[in-house]
Amino acid sequence: MAYIGNSPGVASQRIVSKFTATASQTTFTPTSGYTVGYLDVYLNGVKLINGEDYTASNGSTFVLASGAASGDIVESVAYLPRGLSDGYTKAEADARYMDINSVPTPAAVSDAANSSTGYFALPSGTTAQRPGSATTGMVRYNTTLNFVETYDGSNWVSVGDQTAEYSVDYLVIAGGGGGGNTYSNSGNSAAGGGAGGYRTSAGTSGGGASAESALTLTAGNSYTVTVGGGGAAQTTAFVVGNSGSNSVFSTITATGGGGGGSDPANPTSGGSGGGGSGGNSGASGTSGQGYAGGNSPYAAGAGGGGAGSAGTASSSLTPGGGGNGVASSITGSSVTRAGGGGGGGNATVNAGAAGGTGGGGAGATMTGSTSHAGDGTVNTGSGGGGGAANAGALSNGGAGGSGVVVIRYLGSQRGTGGTVTSSGGYTIHTFTSSGTYTA
Repeated sequence: MAYIGNSPGVASQRIVSKFTATASQTTFTPTSGYTVGYLDVYLNGVKLINGEDYTASNGSTFVLASGAASGDIVESVAYLPRGLSDGYTKAEADARYMDINSVPTPAAVSDAANSSTGYFALPSGTTAQRPGSATTGMVRYNTTLNFVETYDGSNWVSVGDQTAEYSVDYLVIAGGGGGGNTYSNSGNSAAGGGAGGYRTSAGTSGGGASAESALTLTAGNSYTVTVGGGGAAQTTAFVVGNSGSNSVFSTITATGGGGGGSDPANPTSGGSGGGGSGGNSGASGTSGQGYAGGNSPYAAGAGGGGAGSAGTASSSLTPGGGGNGVASSITGSSVTRAGGGGGGGNATVNAGAAGGTGGGGAGATMTGSTSHAGDGTVNTGSGGGGGAANAGALSNGGAGGSGVVVIRYLGSQRGTGGTVTSSGGYTIHTFTSSGTYTA
């Protein structure tokens, strides 16, 4: 049905004002005013014509062309066209507001104040779920490390709290002990040195070294790393081998390996103990770090203890082999370290015994001239082999192998120090010599 009078427009408000006129009254004031062009006026129910019967041009009053009689009923109907004056066209609304069916553009949510007292939820995920092609300035919450992180163009780094703590695994192996010495006028061969103490939180493939708790480090702090040296080869006859030196990282100390015995000198204890010689017992290892050296019930030297097993006892004139080491995959591949040194040979059994797996030095083989036992492999903490008997000259025991310190943690590089590699989602720091790790 057609509308009689002015169209109310879209979403209009209709305000009616009713007056009882006085004699000759011409001016009337509608409630709340009106919008020019949106006012209808009635006299005793008859609609008047704008511009002929009345004038409405100022938005507050209207004036009759002829004065009303006393008691006449004058009624005005003002239309406030909200949809036209205070609303938006579709084009204006589309430009101002986000389409609920579309993905917001960066411009739509940038440079805008936020008066909320609640929260803003960041994207979150594990370290493995980080964006494959990160760009500088990206921000997310890392659920593996439990902190907000940002990409600085090279690495993901924590945001805000620079004292954030994080967990690291470690492998700390001390220097191995050297093998014992002997000389041509002795019928007793010397024993192998014990491996350096073996401590780890990253798990092992068996042996005396059991996995310990990981360490918690504080970002920004520096931690001294000491890589223990192996026991140096002896140059004096009939003396016990030199012990290896301790390796240290933070609160973790691995004990240096014990030196191998040489009749009449007894072996020494250590991370793993040195083997016995000339009827002497092997020395003890340190609980949780390694095993004892083998016993020598007779003239031949026994093997030094390893991180994975005790040194083998000698049998009559047969020297004993070194105790086996322990494998670890902390660097991403399985590596066996910390084997004990083997006992030296003699006139009956010329060949020295083999060192333990993981780098233990072999015992010296008896010859008619100077003979030197095998050294423990560097950066494995393995023991040196024992000197041979009746070699016709001084038979040096082998030097112990130096130790090693390895640190790893999940995610991209956070700390500095050592040789840095990565494998399986971990960052790995390997120290083959003493230094500093800055978390």
